[in-house]
Amino acid sequence: MFKRDARAHVPWERALHTVNGIPYLRPELALLHKAYLDRPKDRADLAAARLDPDGRAWLMQMLEKLGHHSWAQLAQR
Repeated sequence: MFKRDARAHVPWERALHTVNGIPYLRPELALLHKAYLDRPKDRADLAAARLDPDGRAWLMQMLEKLGHHSWAQLAQR
């Protein structure tokens, strides 16, 4: 559950992905946290992110729901 807004949540097994045996927070979840800061380096991370279609759709939906409309538009690219 997202600490800033409980409307954004995913099951634990969906929150992580494993690369070479190391579990990481999924990028769409990390980017949701960065939207609150809205710094140039965070926008650069969003632009560079290689999200899978489901992850991108989830991120755009959550950004819109939480009022980060400019980030939602950037996430479409």
